[in-house]
Amino acid sequence: MRPLSWLWAVLAGFILSCAMPAHAETAADCFELFTKGKGAEIACSFPTRMTEKERDEVRSITRGVLTDATCLVAIRIERRLIDQALTAGDLVFTAPPQPVQCDLITAKSTMKITGTFAPRITFKDGVAVDATPGLADVKGVTRVISLPVELWVNKGSTVREGMVKVVNAYKQQYGPQVSAQK
Repeated sequence: MRPLSWLWAVLAGFILSCAMPAHAETAADCFELFTKGKGAEIACSFPTRMTEKERDEVRSITRGVLTDATCLVAIRIERRLIDQALTAGDLVFTAPPQPVQCDLITAKSTMKITGTFAPRITFKDGVAVDATPGLADVKGVTRVISLPVELWVNKGSTVREGMVKVVNAYKQQYGPQVSAQK
């Protein structure tokens, strides 16, 4: 499994990671499809887990109710959307909603939830400058739990800054250098 902060950029179509997956075959399949695949569509499942920093933050914002989470994201996106984002100088990339299933772990139980991610990344001069994972449609828990988590995921600096870093690292490794060509 990969850290959740890594997930947001994956959904946007840009993959680069430092963490080792627990389920390397599934994660490697997604990585291979993004970096080397040639098909018109990228379709794979991507498992995730929280980093210790993310667990600490989510415990804090939920006042200790939520302690951990693991998710499986079903990615299905047209390759042309990814290619467009990799080659554009200025662009606001928005992925179509991608379904996610998660196990939320509390001090008392594990809850199964569903939702969607629709990542949005703003590029200026070929560089990602802002991003949000676009977590929405969370079902399976009360708003008392889902609202602070949605706000943390979509508005918090940990996830947003992580997305920008990963997207730019991926683009530098695998995409054309748009800003250098201007």
